[in-house]
Amino acid sequence: MKNLDPLLDSAPCAFLVVGDDGAIRLANATAAEMLGAGNAPALMGRHVDFILSTASRIFYQTHVFPTLRLQGRVHEVYVALVGSRGEEVPALLNAKRRTEGDQEVSDWVLVPMRQRNELENEILKARQVADESSKAKDQFLALVSHELRSPLTAILNWATLLLQREPDAATLKRALQAIERNARVQSRLVDDILDEVRVETGKLRLELADVDARPILSNVLEGVTPVAHAKSVELEGDLSPEQLLVRADPNRLQQVFWNVVHNAVKFTPAGGRVRATMRPNDAWVEAAISDTGRGISPEFLPHVFERFRQEHAAATSVDGGLGLGMAITRTLVELHGGTISASSSGPGHGSTFIVRLPTLQRPPVRPATS
Repeated sequence: MKNLDPLLDSAPCAFLVVGDDGAIRLANATAAEMLGAGNAPALMGRHVDFILSTASRIFYQTHVFPTLRLQGRVHEVYVALVGSRGEEVPALLNAKRRTEGDQEVSDWVLVPMRQRNELENEILKARQVADESSKAKDQFLALVSHELRSPLTAILNWATLLLQREPDAATLKRALQAIERNARVQSRLVDDILDEVRVETGKLRLELADVDARPILSNVLEGVTPVAHAKSVELEGDLSPEQLLVRADPNRLQQVFWNVVHNAVKFTPAGGRVRATMRPNDAWVEAAISDTGRGISPEFLPHVFERFRQEHAAATSVDGGLGLGMAITRTLVELHGGTISASSSGPGHGSTFIVRLPTLQRPPVRPATS
């Protein structure tokens, strides 16, 4: 009795050599494992009726074997195998008849239906991911085009107006303010795109230093104050009086706080309030930015930090943005060894974002309790 090639013996599908008399002449280790036979020799010499269910046994005798004799092969025929504990193992049979010496035999390849289904599901998932990736790319390009064109159109319109006629002082001031505002919007969009490219290509680098996190958040609050006042939004800061040292890139940490605070102000209506606190918390420096604004629905909350995700689609054209800001923010926080989380009681109930960074200061030793 000849031995199987080692590669065939360990192939991911069952392999049998079956004589015209129905006897199993060879079996690989996978077949033995599939049927719970212990080892391949335990199957050799047995009749195929031993491993087929009653219905499949009849089907083999009336259809499969006659087809093999007439056509020399069968392709993807469903059969039910019987395991050592009597359980059925559905499989697809591919077989080809050949001559071996002076006898006719058939090479059987049996693929478990579960394995085939799993493979098909993996293929479908891969195709779905590719389709979604392609769709996301198309949507991203369309969104980028729209978001970049909007401020550019405003800049061109105001510049054209200024060139066509001599404006009065009020119109000139209004035009220059609009041009500056839209130029800043466009600059922010370009920065987000460049950061996204750096993240995707692994080229986003940090210039780390030991810094006090309080002045960074304080500067952000000061920078956002004019925007908050213009919207009649109250902006409060409550920072620890003690130094809060972290290992961070000051510019990137400022970007993190700016994104969170600016978003809080942007999505808080007139008369609302945005409050930022920063405190030590065990081994962390914890900054919490809470607002009384639009809030986040429970359905969208798990997707807050995903790329190209914006809950309030109707407001996109007004508020602008590519849906990259919070995704980049999370990446930056995680590169600093920290975490960022979002919570909300739902639409209309505001939201809270908490940024936690590893502290460089040892937490105070708490006295042991008796």
